[in-house]
Amino acid sequence: MGVWGGRGIQKDNTEEETDPVGIDIKNGFAIYEFPNGDKYEGNWKNNLMHGKGTYLKPDGFKYEGEFKNGIRTGFGKTFWHNGFFIGEWNNGIYNGKGVFIW
Repeated sequence: MGVWGGRGIQKDNTEEETDPVGIDIKNGFAIYEFPNGDKYEGNWKNNLMHGKGTYLKPDGFKYEGEFKNGIRTGFGKTFWHNGFFIGEWNNGIYNGKGVFIW
């Protein structure tokens, strides 16, 4: 699968690994900081964000919710500096029921 650049902590049932250069995140729970400053804390599957997690950007953007194969899909809460959206996502796009507050 390869080694990702950035910083991360990978946990499984038996050990915790911290690597300042990069780690091979395959499956399970991990906290990962991308080289651009974005951060993801949540579940991974085959090196992709998958399941429940939180994605943060340095500009204050925050998404808490479900991912499928690295894409926001399912129920999630998205926060910007001037408002938020709570509702359903499909393939990275608002889809279904939800509420915007600005």
